[in-house]
Amino acid sequence: ARDTEFSDAVPEFKTCARLCWSERAPTFAIDSPTGAMRYSLVHDEAGREMILMSSDVREYGRVLGFYVSESPNGERCTAEIIGYSAIGVSATRSSDGLLDTIYIDHQGFIVLCVGLSVICKIGLENVSGRRSLGAHRLSQCVNSDVTVRTRENEVLRVRMPGALASPVARALLRVLQDACSPEDYYEVKRRLYMDERVGATAPEDEWSHFVRVLKYWCGFSTSTIDSGEMSDWEYAQRVLSDGSACIRARAAHENESNRVATRVNVDILRSQTIL
Repeated sequence: ARDTEFSDAVPEFKTCARLCWSERAPTFAIDSPTGAMRYSLVHDEAGREMILMSSDVREYGRVLGFYVSESPNGERCTAEIIGYSAIGVSATRSSDGLLDTIYIDHQGFIVLCVGLSVICKIGLENVSGRRSLGAHRLSQCVNSDVTVRTRENEVLRVRMPGALASPVARALLRVLQDACSPEDYYEVKRRLYMDERVGATAPEDEWSHFVRVLKYWCGFSTSTIDSGEMSDWEYAQRVLSDGSACIRARAAHENESNRVATRVNVDILRSQTIL
């Protein structure tokens, strides 16, 4: 290159990289066809960064996470999840700037997780609502919107359930996260997202459902507390206070608490059939 009067003013940039860690590739990654693997950045339950590895081929359906830096218990890899076509999405923790995980299970449902904790399953229907569609591949995730290619060769642009729309509900959920065990916290969150209005910009309906969930979770009937003269926040504090003694008294054999809801009324923003 020819030197000019501006040559000395041009800064020099050098790119340096060093290997921080290495990990043996899992079997499903080695066996998957060329170009079938995908990688995505997500966060676990505690907000730690993970690189998500999965295959787009159903027959090699496994999802595995690798911690980028700090890893719990010294383990770099997470447990394998049975599923495929996993991707990070700004969904239930969008207000915190953290990415949740979505993947497709072998029944064709989209599974929404926080780390490895399943929050809900998402079923798809065609625009007329007359038949269910099985998801086949996830791609092009922007904010909470993701492109879903179905097994019927339709392409949908689908909005995932987002963070709580009610500021009081968000604040209360944060209190529960700090005060409860992880098992109790994610059970409350699963029950919240059973209702398809939660995470869908309907703060009043969302708050009403949250109160019902808290009352049930705390183990007393809906008529126990009169909220007539209390604000939403005072009411929530009263519910938690009066119910705290009842939380551990729930029957240990309650099977319903392990149920994962399937939402079907998700926002389909655009639909296209690929011939």
